[in-house]
Amino acid sequence: MTSFLVGNLSCDLWDLHHFALMGFHRNAKKQGVGEVNLTYPLFSKLGCKVVPIKRTVLNKSHFELLRITKMDIEHRKQKIESYGRAHLDLETALEQFPREMWQFRPAEDQWTIHEIMIHITDSEVNSYVRARRLIAEPGGAVLGYDEGGWAKRLGYHQQSVKDALELFRVLRQATYHLIKDQPADVWKNTVQHTEDGTITMDTWLDTYERHIPEHIQQMQLVYQAWKK
Repeated sequence: MTSFLVGNLSCDLWDLHHFALMGFHRNAKKQGVGEVNLTYPLFSKLGCKVVPIKRTVLNKSHFELLRITKMDIEHRKQKIESYGRAHLDLETALEQFPREMWQFRPAEDQWTIHEIMIHITDSEVNSYVRARRLIAEPGGAVLGYDEGGWAKRLGYHQQSVKDALELFRVLRQATYHLIKDQPADVWKNTVQHTEDGTITMDTWLDTYERHIPEHIQQMQLVYQAWKK
């Protein structure tokens, strides 16, 4: 395996997306497919000394890897922006549900809209902590929790939906601003979830980007049941 030293960081071909982000891909294309000297001025501008341990031959598969990685990065950016808009989506959705039905329970084992809203904020508290452990303490552990038990034992119907919605907004916006400019390496970080096993930053983002749309759909089903 061909390796390189970028400053004190050892990289291999699977990390070439980092070079692509810094303009390496464009420089390599100018040289054509073949041997590429990685001593480009752009690295000195970044204050990094690049020392090839070997010279390498880039072929079409390597450029395809870079293209796929770029697509993954764009997809992640879209998810992050969707994640950041969740508070507005939730507020808009709530407007379609009359307040008099927020405590309607469609079945004994199903949540009311009021309970769903409090759950969303309790989940966001856990998400807030997990994101920070992934960034600051990779390799550590994060705890699962009993969602149904929380709903039963924490008096969800006695808690304010207005307060929960505001807390959700603050937590979600704080985490959105934290994650949106994290470097590529951070998205490889993992933690051990007590129930789900190994999760990455991308796994975390996928889970919580989908969380609000899924619960909005759940609330719509409750509303449909109430109208019957």
